[in-house]
Amino acid sequence: MYGKLIPIFSSHSKRKMDILLLILFNLIFFWKIWLNPFTISRSELLSTFYPSWLYIGRQARKCQSWKTEPCFWLNFHAHPVLSSYYPPHVLTAWIASFLDLDTAFVLLTRTILVHFIWMSFGWYFLLSQSYTSIPLLIFGAITLSYSGYTIKQQPCIIYTIAWFPWILLGIAIHQPFVAGAALGMSLLAGYYPIGIQMLLISFAASVVWISPISWVPIGLLLGLPQLIPFLKYLPKTIRMEKNKKADVGFWEKAWFPGITTLLLIPFSTSRIWPILILSVLLVSGLFSKYLPRISYRWLFTVQFCLGWMAVSGLANINTSSKVMLALLFIQGFDLYWHNSKLIPTLPYAELPKRPSLAFKTQITTFLESNLKPHERVSGLPYPLFTGIVNSIKTLGYCGGMQLKLMAKWRGDENPNGSGCHDWFKLREDDESLDRARVRFAFTSKKLNWRLTPFPRLYENPRLSCG
Repeated sequence: MYGKLIPIFSSHSKRKMDILLLILFNLIFFWKIWLNPFTISRSELLSTFYPSWLYIGRQARKCQSWKTEPCFWLNFHAHPVLSSYYPPHVLTAWIASFLDLDTAFVLLTRTILVHFIWMSFGWYFLLSQSYTSIPLLIFGAITLSYSGYTIKQQPCIIYTIAWFPWILLGIAIHQPFVAGAALGMSLLAGYYPIGIQMLLISFAASVVWISPISWVPIGLLLGLPQLIPFLKYLPKTIRMEKNKKADVGFWEKAWFPGITTLLLIPFSTSRIWPILILSVLLVSGLFSKYLPRISYRWLFTVQFCLGWMAVSGLANINTSSKVMLALLFIQGFDLYWHNSKLIPTLPYAELPKRPSLAFKTQITTFLESNLKPHERVSGLPYPLFTGIVNSIKTLGYCGGMQLKLMAKWRGDENPNGSGCHDWFKLREDDESLDRARVRFAFTSKKLNWRLTPFPRLYENPRLSCG
């Protein structure tokens, strides 16, 4: 049923045209970001992932390890979402170390967008093992690549999902090394809430397609550089405590696969129904207390199942090429109209700002000039709070993967992590700040500390030099 792996850059002119069409769709879908990458220079991409990526590059350029990071993460490589060992992420970070802040950000955004193209290539070649209709292959590739839950701006999520079709392709053509390499890359990419779903679906595919599962140990072996520090770190974090479900925004609930997709499902003969039914049960909250803190993440599996069945349904209706082309056009427009708006997550996003302006401010210049190497700052405002770009030490990471000891020290009782970088929102002034060498604090609370030239920025009188 399945042929051999078809090279991406085939000499066949039609296949080249298909590849160009997939690239063209990406350019249209993300045209605002391609033309102006700084439209997404905001939120977590600007404040968290971009500085962390820069740190990898700076360390790589100096031929030094990035296992630890002194300003914010501390145990840097134990956080999979930072993609510490993902080859494309590391390579582009190293290149970025030779660039200015703005050009480096452009490189990061282009790296993310290219992964969408790579993902669509994977779906195209996977589907081409079973189908020959060009409109159907492109329909499946864009549906599975640009449905709602796939459209995220966090690099780790896009990197992880981009390798999903390549895992399935390796399974489909009975090539364990292809599937294993793709699994390894997704594990190094580091977004495990989706990676676990991908692994379960891929394992089911091996059973259905009667393919050997030797790809699993290959992938796990390749992913060990990230898995080992993560698994050693996880038991020490508050994530292992019993926690409540986190409130999420609309972007965690977005899964829209297109109206055409939903209309084609009744014509499907795919054997994927059991996975879909189970996923719906999980997402519905029937087993919510046994699920991760954000159960909506199972919508990724629902979305995949719907897209897969839609391709099967389109193949079964035996319509004319003109009708199929019309359906393809409608689907492409539908996906663009509804899902391209998911990046950025307006109106729940900060205003865009070039990194050169965001990280080179009067406050950062003042702190860089007055801080000693061992001194720290509490509560740096967005997007400065990691301190990484300016090498300013902070009180550290305070999200859902923070250490239990750190949470106890902060007085952080939120089971999902408060995300509060300002010490004084959780505790009062005490000597523990002196022991932590906190020289400055940026806070909306009025302190009995010395005023600085900047509103809300105070200096610890017990550590100041006069």
